[in-house]
Amino acid sequence: MKGYDIKEFHRMVLQQGSIPLEMLERLTDEYIKGNS
Repeated sequence: MKGYDIKEFHRMVLQQGSIPLEMLERLTDEYIKGNS
């Protein structure tokens, strides 16, 4: 279990640039699954 790193999460979100919210939601869900 890797744990939650707020800086890493913010970096992942910002690296996506301008994308539809539905896509950001999917990427966020994948991030959470991979880091919990």
